[in-house]
Amino acid sequence: MNTVAVFGSGHVVEAVSDVAAFLSALAQKGEQILIEETFFSELTQHPGASTTLEKIERFAGNTPREIDYIICFGGDGTFLRTLHRIASPTTPILAINSGHLGFLTDLDVHDAAQYIDRLISGEYLIEERRLLSVEVEGYQAYALNEIAIQKRETGSIINVETHINEYFLADYAADGLIVATPTGSTAYSLSLNGPLVSPDCPVLLITPIAPHSLSMRPIVLPDTVTLQLKVFSRSSTFMLVTDGNVAVFPTGTPLTIARAKHPVRLIRLSNHTFADTLREKLHWGQNLR
Repeated sequence: MNTVAVFGSGHVVEAVSDVAAFLSALAQKGEQILIEETFFSELTQHPGASTTLEKIERFAGNTPREIDYIICFGGDGTFLRTLHRIASPTTPILAINSGHLGFLTDLDVHDAAQYIDRLISGEYLIEERRLLSVEVEGYQAYALNEIAIQKRETGSIINVETHINEYFLADYAADGLIVATPTGSTAYSLSLNGPLVSPDCPVLLITPIAPHSLSMRPIVLPDTVTLQLKVFSRSSTFMLVTDGNVAVFPTGTPLTIARAKHPVRLIRLSNHTFADTLREKLHWGQNLR
């Protein structure tokens, strides 16, 4: 018997019956299920779900450490929020899509039930995705998609002095700067004309946000490097955004960004490839006229 922690988004309204049926079937197979308290409350507001889920144990806050795997229902945003609430970085995660894009998810919620037996027996692959770590003045955070350095005021640009392994790269005059993983190449960086990168490539991306000079283009670097950055601005502070989590620091504060020691471990039950995801999510090859 495995112990399973379950997270999710309250926006799964159209899929509540599928989520409840999946969790009920999992419990009937003998898995011990712990469901995050807020997600439980949101699910049980819908008719039928409360009866199905009433015997499932709840928890609040981060996951207990004695968890065999985690299930996340929702889209990419829900997955990223879940990631920051995992007590042990080695715990594998199954992401089930009940949202819209779902670049990070493996299964669709309507099809997930057929994979339950394989999930319980451990008949799946583990895909490791690299994380970034940022350290600044005793503060440390991790990002699966990107670390964004952004201005706080709309009136003027900021300057991000950037070094690679202590060697000067550039002084980016822009609205901000993104340091992204290959996983994050389909997120914020992509909207700024950053390159698409296969998740298994050992690289990181630097993508400027609205640079003052058009010659300041995105660059791909090996993920063995360490970046040292310092922000200068007319404002007294700047924003540091890690996967949507915002912190504010004084300008001139040095930052260090590098690959984190531990990757994220994703459970893969389907045969979905990165190429499949690009065709499906970005509509490659489809006649959109």
